[in-house]
Amino acid sequence: MHDDSMPEACPPPDSEPGQGVFYRLGEKHLKVGDVPGKGTWRKPYKAKGPNYGRSDVCEAHAFSIFESLNSIQGAREISPWAAGKSLARVEVTPEMGNLLETQSIADSHYEWWSNPYNLIPESVVIDEARELS
Repeated sequence: MHDDSMPEACPPPDSEPGQGVFYRLGEKHLKVGDVPGKGTWRKPYKAKGPNYGRSDVCEAHAFSIFESLNSIQGAREISPWAAGKSLARVEVTPEMGNLLETQSIADSHYEWWSNPYNLIPESVVIDEARELS
């Protein structure tokens, strides 16, 4: 699976077709039950952050998702940035793209190169943004 919008060798050869339920941080204004749109599913090279404008970097074309709800909830307990985001649930199937586990970022963290490239997957918000005190 290679898309002309991505750099060569992207997704990485050690990535594999995805399967399972995952979680993603989303837009802060979303409420439980809302369906996240383009703002939540924006590629990292188009969003504020370390990969902004870096379309030549493979990881900048992948969504950041978590397999463990406990892991992402834990991150939201200690990070004001993560706490300020809503939390969406998405089910990934093999035809929806490739995953690569990247635990160096966080426990149960994956990079997801979607297929088709501009996929906005069916997902639902399961927790709203909050403020840490």
